[in-house]
Amino acid sequence: MRHALNQEELQKAAQRKLDGGEEEKDATEEEYRKSEYAAIRAERGGEGTDLLVEAVPIEDFASWVSPFFERVCLVRKLRETRAHAGFSRLLPPGAEGEGGNIQPLTRNRAIRWLPALIVRGEGVFIEFRERAITKWLDDTAIRARICELETLFNQARLQRGLPHSHVSAKFVLIHTFAHLLIRQLSFDCGYGSASLRERIYCDHEEHAE
Repeated sequence: MRHALNQEELQKAAQRKLDGGEEEKDATEEEYRKSEYAAIRAERGGEGTDLLVEAVPIEDFASWVSPFFERVCLVRKLRETRAHAGFSRLLPPGAEGEGGNIQPLTRNRAIRWLPALIVRGEGVFIEFRERAITKWLDDTAIRARICELETLFNQARLQRGLPHSHVSAKFVLIHTFAHLLIRQLSFDCGYGSASLRERIYCDHEEHAE
């Protein structure tokens, strides 16, 4: 079922911002992704909005797909706003935004706006089945491999002056799958791989959701 966006609430929030009212606490990256994830799963948006999501029945795919994937959606319309916050080169921030050496865009601290652009496109949303990931995580060979990757990863973090960080086997699985899918789409659909991007929704626990 598709839910229309609440335009009235969006207009009120925008007006409060313009009126200089009390600012709400900035959402974290994790909170943003949870909201996006929920919106796509619920097939929010519609023909007259910037988001149009259409679920495809799992039964429409080959029989081997069903044991591994819970949901597949075609994101027929999607709008993304990208803001340029600064420059980094030798020491970029990590995946969670920690560390790094970000240089501001201007020396004038009174300038509070950032250059941004709007990108419109389309995509595919794929949700893994929880039991399939749980079964994969129980493989001792997989756990040993992830442990090795975590050791190498944290050696690199140590050289950058960053604290130890846990490597999620589930994230490695989804991230690897996303890049394999990008490569296949570039062959099948004619997109350049540089024009395709992944957006991963994954908790940091070793159980799937």
